[in-house]
Amino acid sequence: MSQHITVVDYNPLWPKKYEEEALLIKDILADNCVAIYHIGSTSVEGLAAKPIIDIMAAVQNLEKVDDAAEAFSKIGYEYLGEFGIAGRRYLRKGGDERTHQIHIFQTEDWNHIGRHLAFRDYMRTHKKERDEYAKSKKFLHRNSLMILMDIVTEKKNLCVKLRNSLSPNLMEHGIKCTLRHEMYRKKRDFSACRGWRRLRCNFTEKGISMLVFVSILLALWECVQKEMRLQT
Repeated sequence: MSQHITVVDYNPLWPKKYEEEALLIKDILADNCVAIYHIGSTSVEGLAAKPIIDIMAAVQNLEKVDDAAEAFSKIGYEYLGEFGIAGRRYLRKGGDERTHQIHIFQTEDWNHIGRHLAFRDYMRTHKKERDEYAKSKKFLHRNSLMILMDIVTEKKNLCVKLRNSLSPNLMEHGIKCTLRHEMYRKKRDFSACRGWRRLRCNFTEKGISMLVFVSILLALWECVQKEMRLQT
């Protein structure tokens, strides 16, 4: 049975729900947990979203996360391993009416950690793009019987609008941001909050925008892959 999809207006209780769940997750991951974040649309004040609390954790060792699968099961999570993304551990809660989901990566995996945080922070600080994204999501929800290609086209239009607002030197700035992180990673300076704050201070507006654009494309590709798996 597939999940019932709904998009609702922002709920001010979402941050509290995240905080309650984060305490349970930290307790299970213990010293292996380096950082934990509220991500996705429910982490952005004022943004319409599917009422699913998205949580991301950065850990020192993914194998220790595998060892904790039973502990996660006891608090209601289904442990799905990588679930289509190499280097990730994915867990979901609530069955077909999913209420929470966890994405766990090792601290070195900037490709995934960075895009989630960059997208979240960009949406938090750019009202125009946030409203545009919310409108797109509500449109897709109202037209839930669209064929997949129509959905892809609608999301692509949003990506194009974001891209057109950026400078031609976008790729160069995005690469520089990634290289800055690599230098910090080699110094093993990725503490719970300090490492991300320091990295974020070095981001230029163009670099953040680049990561947002890439984030949307990657998320779109993930949706397409999931749809293909459902049809097989």
